Amino acid sequence: MNTSNNEWKPFTVDFNSNLSDVLQQQHHAAQFIAFVGRHLVPQQADDSNTNMEFVSDGDLLLGNALPNGMRVALYLTDLRIGILDKGSNVKKVIALQGKTKPEVFDELKQSLSDLGVEVVGFTNELHYLSL
Repeated sequence: MNTSNNEWKPFTVDFNSNLSDVLQQQHHAAQFIAFVGRHLVPQQADDSNTNMEFVSDGDLLLGNALPNGMRVALYLTDLRIGILDKGSNVKKVIALQGKTKPEVFDELKQSLSDLGVEVVGFTNELHYLSL
């Protein structure tokens, strides 16, 4: 979708195995936002606490606000997790390259804790099956 005039535009990149790998990595990385939404954002009847929005200015996915106003973002082009304060200032960046999902989860949990977020109930489990 072209955000400047709100019209859909065609996807113009040839789909191949390299693109498939990139999309799989982005999918798995986006689950960190879903973990935060599931366990640290107040539950909503429609489960919208786990959703995220695409922000074209910065090519990132942005999760819902935590009770303290912080948000977790995924920078899609270089696979980094950002923790943003209420004013959208970056407080912490976690690079994903060369790390396993459990390593990133542990670093995210510790970083949130260091920033004053209560993480006792934060787990890397979701209520739906992941691909």
